[in-house]
Amino acid sequence: YIKIDFLHLYILDSFSSKDEIRRLMSIEPDWSILLHRENVEKLFQLHNHYDLLQQVRPTSVQELADCITLIRPAKRHLVSQYIRNREQVRDTHLYQQSGDAYAFKRSHAISYALTIVLQLHLIAAGKI
Repeated sequence: YIKIDFLHLYILDSFSSKDEIRRLMSIEPDWSILLHRENVEKLFQLHNHYDLLQQVRPTSVQELADCITLIRPAKRHLVSQYIRNREQVRDTHLYQQSGDAYAFKRSHAISYALTIVLQLHLIAAGKI
């Protein structure tokens, strides 16, 4: 069997073209936007996880993807270890399946993080 998910991301409705999306994804967002609860509450996937973002303080797409993975129940216990040694936890635990628990794939986390990067640009432009 092949599984294909078609999801409508309302966020994409805010852009006029794929070129605009590609251009914005190539620009570093203002990561300090994540320091404000009212901004975090607008974000895809992370809207209820302000406290985690305050602990981790992501400053890259990979760190943002890691946050998206850390909100999963099977990975939540890794937060304090992740804060102490991000690379080690990322490489050894974060994206690996443990037992029967669901493992969130790095590729999905990166895709979601890039969607949030677009939202950060929209917030910075006052569009959301």
